[in-house]
Amino acid sequence: SKDVITAYVMGIKNRQSRYPGHIVRLIIDCEWISTVEEQAKVVDILSDIVASDLNLDCFGDPIILAVGLGGAELSSRSSEFLPLINSCREMGLRIDIHSGEMSKVEEHPSVPV
Repeated sequence: SKDVITAYVMGIKNRQSRYPGHIVRLIIDCEWISTVEEQAKVVDILSDIVASDLNLDCFGDPIILAVGLGGAELSSRSSEFLPLINSCREMGLRIDIHSGEMSKVEEHPSVPV
């Protein structure tokens, strides 16, 4: 939720103001099992936070850097994640795709066996 992500960002900003040598960045995880509606909600929440000063640390650098796709890979649904990926890239976020953690190599057609 927006409140949870905001709380994380505020905690990082608070910590950094007290200990300026400690730099922490966030990757917001969106699991492979998420629905298209859940992905749209993530984009909605992140677009507000990423575009605001809330996302900037005391040096003016962004705190949220990327969105991760974790959990059980569902390559059969990968095209459903393109709107999420494209929207996040438009916000300047990177994409961290976890692959091979919970599946066999045969389930990834682009990987030579």
